[in-house]
Amino acid sequence: MIRHLSKEELEAGLDEIRRSPKDSGVLNLIVRRPEIEQREVLDVGRLDLAEGLMGDNWKKVHLFAFN
Repeated sequence: MIRHLSKEELEAGLDEIRRSPKDSGVLNLIVRRPEIEQREVLDVGRLDLAEGLMGDNWKKVHLFAFN
């Protein structure tokens, strides 16, 4: 079962995230969520400025959660 981090735990990691490189790095894994509770590991993904990772449901879930 997945354990979601508390707000305090998330905030504790922000400084490390902020120290991440701004213009270089390594992408180790691409995972999209075509449906809720589903994951697909991709060899190649396509990013769109408006839609994000093509085939991922983040926008649908985000719109549902905040309406």
